[in-house]
Amino acid sequence: LEQFVTYSNFRNKLHTGQADMFINLLSTVEDIGYKNKLSFTIADIPFDGGLQYTYHKISPQNTKIENSGIVYRNESIGKYNAHDFSAFLTSTLRMYSRLFIEPGLRYNVFHSKTLRTNTSTTFHSMDFRLAGRYQLNSSTFLRANYSHNNQYINKLTPSSLGLPTDFWVTASDDIRPQKGDEYSVGYYKSISDGAFEFSSDVYLKKMKDVTEFNQNFLDNENIPFTDKIFFGKGIAYGIEFLLKKNTGKFTGWVSYTLGKSTRKFDEINNGKSFPAKYDRTHDLSIVGLYTINPRWDVSVVYVY
Repeated sequence: LEQFVTYSNFRNKLHTGQADMFINLLSTVEDIGYKNKLSFTIADIPFDGGLQYTYHKISPQNTKIENSGIVYRNESIGKYNAHDFSAFLTSTLRMYSRLFIEPGLRYNVFHSKTLRTNTSTTFHSMDFRLAGRYQLNSSTFLRANYSHNNQYINKLTPSSLGLPTDFWVTASDDIRPQKGDEYSVGYYKSISDGAFEFSSDVYLKKMKDVTEFNQNFLDNENIPFTDKIFFGKGIAYGIEFLLKKNTGKFTGWVSYTLGKSTRKFDEINNGKSFPAKYDRTHDLSIVGLYTINPRWDVSVVYVY
């Protein structure tokens, strides 16, 4: 039995101004978690199972606007407390001498409380994954994967400012959880007894209830921030290549992805698809590592 206790605290503070006008934005995310994992065997079939719990304490986007020494906005869109509980079970099944199947299930219970409105919401969902690997020979195999996931912590990015003003909120009675389905098929080849390896994967990811946040911080209108959240659909697809060197003093890898990521909202671009802010058609990474001796090594990274 393995057990883990975790704690993290994230803080994002922005202070900007011009002349006698100043804007302060503050967001915090504090997590306390526990996870255990138990490995066991039933009828010569290996299983891994366990429980995971995280307590989220989120204070998103406290806003203070001051002009000539007069504070005309000092507000918070509210705080969120959430209990995130899940139970998971995975296994590896050998169907034939060369075929391996890895199923996985995760049951989620997410209870969120919005302190601003003193309302609570509980979500139940099931995540699942099915991965397969077919061994062509001792150094080559084909792989396929499908997974369905639910996400209850959403990042909102105000579109009116090109500044680091992202903040996080929990799913609640007026903020939907995000859902995603991902499919991939790939090829893997070990070369020269593992000295090199090559892999390639084609992927497709469909997303539901992705968000866009439309807010102008200088507006003084008394509109709930949840009314400014747009919910839509997203899709991402592409092909990835990786060539890696594992042995010798000089190691490293070269990876390249050709991909596309789009979003679609009824309220944006007349309901037509448009490139997501994370869209990167070409993504090339080159990493080199050189070991001088057991105590010293150097590395170089290039990203296009």
